[in-house]
Amino acid sequence: MPVQPGSASGTWGFSATRDDEDRGRYLHRCATNPCCTLYCGQGCPLERLGFWRTSVNTIESLFVTRLQEDGIHWALTLPTHASRFLADIEHLFGPRDPLFSVVGIEIDATPDASPCLWYPNSGIAPDDPTKRPRHVVIRLTSSALTDPARARWQLAHECLHLLDPWCERVDGRPTNWLEEGLAAWYQNSRVPEARCREGLYKLAEDLVMPQMDKLPDAIKSIRRELSLRISEISSGVLQSYCPRVCSHYA
Repeated sequence: MPVQPGSASGTWGFSATRDDEDRGRYLHRCATNPCCTLYCGQGCPLERLGFWRTSVNTIESLFVTRLQEDGIHWALTLPTHASRFLADIEHLFGPRDPLFSVVGIEIDATPDASPCLWYPNSGIAPDDPTKRPRHVVIRLTSSALTDPARARWQLAHECLHLLDPWCERVDGRPTNWLEEGLAAWYQNSRVPEARCREGLYKLAEDLVMPQMDKLPDAIKSIRRELSLRISEISSGVLQSYCPRVCSHYA
């Protein structure tokens, strides 16, 4: 069964337990692994990994952290959300490319801008790709400044792309339907309160959703065994690891 988006209420059936070594904060522990401090979805890698619960949903909380009035929860900033998303994504699809360093999150105030990964100084040494800086900035749009849920939703999508960063000025490889479908599925399942399905992203997500019980393990194996980026995985390669998977990804 494909993973269904979780409730926006944050009630996912996990109990809170006190971690004696964690300064009194409550963590929601995985029922199958008491040592795990992330949501592990009752042992299923396709269930949502989660975050410390917090009622904070303000713009300030995306940039400024502080202990909340209950004395338990901390406001989760965008970098902290990014860390949690990346832990989740690597759990699902394998480790991200270690050659690229994430150096920050910024807002693009250009009208009609789209969220993206930005590669600062990627024009350095155009004739020698080995000398170009492998730095990545997560770029969100100005709507993130007025809607915290939208900010997290955009961030989740771009964090999926951080598995295998690419840039036309770095190596000339574009993303494919598979990668965009996974990114759309991921942001909509992890931030359901900002869920949006439209245009080509909806088409891409529709391709992957029926197969999300099989795709993570297949993609993890392909990336590990064949050293392929997600954008390099053809439908033929995907079907060789996951024979029943849809053939329209390439």
